[in-house]
Amino acid sequence: MDLLRFEGFSVDSVANGQEAIEWLHGHQSSHWLIILDLMMPVMNGKAFLAARGADPLLAPMPVIVLTAGGDCRDLVPSDRVARCMSKTIAPPELIAAIAACN
Repeated sequence: MDLLRFEGFSVDSVANGQEAIEWLHGHQSSHWLIILDLMMPVMNGKAFLAARGADPLLAPMPVIVLTAGGDCRDLVPSDRVARCMSKTIAPPELIAAIAACN
């Protein structure tokens, strides 16, 4: 998060997918990019992707998945993930992935 702030991005975070859905509905913008962890309590990343896909407000928002396991084989095309990356990604690669979503 600090890296993104240092690069000039406005960053907000939540603890799980359910909080993310509630937060996004309360803070609508056309400029959101979601950086998603797959392993979260309450509502994990895969459940969040399914809920996002079913929600017309959230479905267009781009998502970059960052995962400790680096395993995105279970993601399906309907999840519409812009990029799946390991949490050990180098900062310039993350910044490039974010730029590619704009």
